[in-house]
Amino acid sequence: MIKKILLTAEGLKEKEEERAELKTQRESAVKELVTARNMGDLSENGAYKAARFRLSGIDRRIRYLDGVLRRVVVTEKRTDGRIGIGSSVVVNDGSKDLELQIVDGHESDFMRGKISLYSPIGKALMGRRMDEKVEIITIKGKVIYCINKVS
Repeated sequence: MIKKILLTAEGLKEKEEERAELKTQRESAVKELVTARNMGDLSENGAYKAARFRLSGIDRRIRYLDGVLRRVVVTEKRTDGRIGIGSSVVVNDGSKDLELQIVDGHESDFMRGKISLYSPIGKALMGRRMDEKVEIITIKGKVIYCINKVS
C-alpha cells in the first residue's frame, strides 16, 4: 500500500510551481550540456561535468516531486477548534510567542514557521485546543507551551 502524503492546498501549489520551474530550468540545462559536449574531450571537460551534474540534480528533484504529487491528499483545516494539519498556532513558552503552522513532513520548513506533525512539538500540539498547556521534551530539556491562538 502506498503511503499518502498530506499537504495543505498552499503546499500542493508550492510543489506544483517548483516542478514547473524545474521543467523550464531543465531545458536550459540540456542546452548547456549539449554546448559543453561539443567542446571536445569529455574526460577533461569541466564544463561538461558541471552541466551533467546540474542536469542530474534537476532530474532527481523532478522525480522526487513527481512521486510526491502522485501520492498527495489535500487536507482541510479542522473546524472544531482542535489543532490539526494546516492549523496555525501561537504558543508561548513563558518568555516569547512562537507562531507555527502544523504540516506534513514534506511541507515542513521551520524557518517559515511550518513544523511537521511528526516533530516533538507537532506531536504534542495535535488535537489540542486554545488555552491548553503542553509539555514537550526537546533537546534543550522540558519546555511548557501555552496555546494562545488556534486558527
